[in-house]
Amino acid sequence: MKHLLYRQGSKKKLLFAFFVGLSLVIFLGSCSNEINNRSEVEESAAVYSVVIRRKFVSYSGQTLLISNRSTDVTSPMYSAFFGADYIKNTSFGQRVRFLQENYPSVDVKTLESFQGKFEQSYTFGAELNLTSAGPFSIQRTDENAGSDSSGRSHDLLMLTRIGFSPSKTQAFVGVDFYCDALCGFGDYILLEKEAGEWKIQKIFMGWRS
Repeated sequence: MKHLLYRQGSKKKLLFAFFVGLSLVIFLGSCSNEINNRSEVEESAAVYSVVIRRKFVSYSGQTLLISNRSTDVTSPMYSAFFGADYIKNTSFGQRVRFLQENYPSVDVKTLESFQGKFEQSYTFGAELNLTSAGPFSIQRTDENAGSDSSGRSHDLLMLTRIGFSPSKTQAFVGVDFYCDALCGFGDYILLEKEAGEWKIQKIFMGWRS
């Protein structure tokens, strides 16, 4: 009888240890996801700061307006280029291969990360909490390129979300700048992290107006 009770007690202890261990694994996994998410937000802010400093080093305005909405495949400029049914008529692999053909120096994993984010509209959060992007102040706005621009008399910067390599040492991002209703430019930028600092490796010239 004592032996039976001992065995039952051992099973209970094992079950208890199992559930405690399982709970710990789930908790640590949750913490890891939060850390990774925070890491990407912080890396995004760092990348955007470097890109804006470089692209707008000669910007003469006092305030640079940045849209809270990301540029994505449904944005007017890209929808006009790719077509309204681009996502419907192509596979994800085909879309990534298109990027590879045009940006062969970018790692395929980085392009996959970029394309996945480029297919969905997104509202920026702390990624755009930039304090030292240039010799001008930054103001965020809900305006986007799809807004009525016929009477626009101010500049507007729109950004894509950033595609990162799995190691977060390579980044790929799109920049669209509208200086009024009839002028602007769009570029893609490749960055790599060297000694803890993001550095622009290449600027792929896109559209000009």
